[in-house]
Amino acid sequence: MRIIFIISILFIQYNTCFSQGDSILSMVSSHPFYYNVLQDKNGTIYSGSSEGVQKWDKESGKYIQNKKGYVEINNKGVLEVRDGGIKKYENRKYNHLLPYPEEPREQFYANTDRNLYIVTGGRLYIFDIVPYAISYINHSIRSINDHYVATYSGIYYNGNKLKYPPYTEGYIREIGDTGYIFFADQLYLVFPDKAIKDSTQSAIKETLGEIFDISYDSKNQTIYYFCNNGIYKTDKNSNHPEFIYRKTAADPVLFNYQYENSLLFCSGNDYMVYDINSKKLKTIVSLRAPIISTINLNKITYLLTPNELYAEIAGGKFSKVADFTDAHTLLALNDKELIIATNFGLYHYNLETREKQIVIRGVEFNKRALYLKNNMLYAGSINGLYKIDAEKIQTLIENNRAISRLDTVELKWIVSITVLMIIIVILIVLLFRYRKQLIKNKTEIIYEPIKKISPEEIEQYIKDNINTVSIKSINDQFQTNTIQLYNLLKPRKPGIIITDLRTELVIKLRNEGKSTKEISDATGFSESYIYRIRLKK
Repeated sequence: MRIIFIISILFIQYNTCFSQGDSILSMVSSHPFYYNVLQDKNGTIYSGSSEGVQKWDKESGKYIQNKKGYVEINNKGVLEVRDGGIKKYENRKYNHLLPYPEEPREQFYANTDRNLYIVTGGRLYIFDIVPYAISYINHSIRSINDHYVATYSGIYYNGNKLKYPPYTEGYIREIGDTGYIFFADQLYLVFPDKAIKDSTQSAIKETLGEIFDISYDSKNQTIYYFCNNGIYKTDKNSNHPEFIYRKTAADPVLFNYQYENSLLFCSGNDYMVYDINSKKLKTIVSLRAPIISTINLNKITYLLTPNELYAEIAGGKFSKVADFTDAHTLLALNDKELIIATNFGLYHYNLETREKQIVIRGVEFNKRALYLKNNMLYAGSINGLYKIDAEKIQTLIENNRAISRLDTVELKWIVSITVLMIIIVILIVLLFRYRKQLIKNKTEIIYEPIKKISPEEIEQYIKDNINTVSIKSINDQFQTNTIQLYNLLKPRKPGIIITDLRTELVIKLRNEGKSTKEISDATGFSESYIYRIRLKK
């Protein structure tokens, strides 16, 4: 009998060392006793056991013969069974996926595009292979495009780290062979090949605000800069700056797209258009919340606020099409599908069915860190860069549906057990009431209150572990998950608390005359980021 772990969600493991992507433990079978598993030249998976040979299709095994023993493929490519066993096969490649990974063990394994099969200790472990990989692990990703990946700990061009600047506050854009990177109130025009070899930049330009995006109008040889205080333009050499729109609010201006002589953008709650010829501004629509991401797809504009997605309808009006929680970045996967990044996961939205589905759950993705290239989706999180095959996103959605079904089954079990416990308690009460002679032999049931976690406890833990603390370590310490942690600390976010406490410690140590290296070791900040704090202070 196969043992399917209803609570297998507790054993989910993400491992970048499996070359085909991350893996999720789906099933463990301990009966019959499994000897080995292999794959033939056609890709079919077989297992040998104490009850015969099974042929596997995903998580379904079918007995094809009852001969007991190890399965082998002979020189003619024919499946055979040896009851005398085979030469001992030592391999610890997938120890990290199994319980007690530090123990040496004999393993047999095989895999398809969708599943990984491991036999060890008489058990068969089956994993779902998730079609994504994670690079730049433990880096917080800020911006992605054809050649650049910007992180909080460095900017990479084709995988090579630039010597300077250390990171960027906005998107990185490329015009020709020049990268436009905004850092420390200056715009760096970088020739990457030169910047990798030495620290010299091609040019450094003063700016008229904090730049979050750039658009190049090749027809008019004009660059538009979208800033915290408006929009200004220069010539193609970034000279002769001139404001075309000014603002005072804190939210940056968001570029939407340019159509002929119209420049469309978002500012605060407003979606606006600027006529390049007449130099006139017009507000198309005002929403009830700030617009934080926008795209134009098939001549239809989509506007994203932290909790809602709007789509343009006839007559320039907008209608809400979906709800989200802490959403911030919008990307078109194709002409029928959107990807939405949030602080709690990555979502897929089908424009035809208007169905919202979770792609990756429980991961905090960063603003402005979505990119699509050659049908590969790049999504930047606080812990690394997710590389996802766009054609296999549906597989991720289906995996999440399966996990949700497991959660539902688990919930049913919890409800059933709760009802059973209530019945037992009622029976005990009746026994105590009508049979007083049982009082002498009763067993007191002591219910210990669940320990409550206070924000002060969490903050003290952060202070005590300031140079190594992370959201994951906090969750491990207090046995919470990311969503619970955010709820405990509302309205503050754990990442902001960590950054603020580290920044306070940086200032304190700097006043004590500590070196940048000593401050970095004590706070967990990189030296380049400590330099940035010095510039701000």
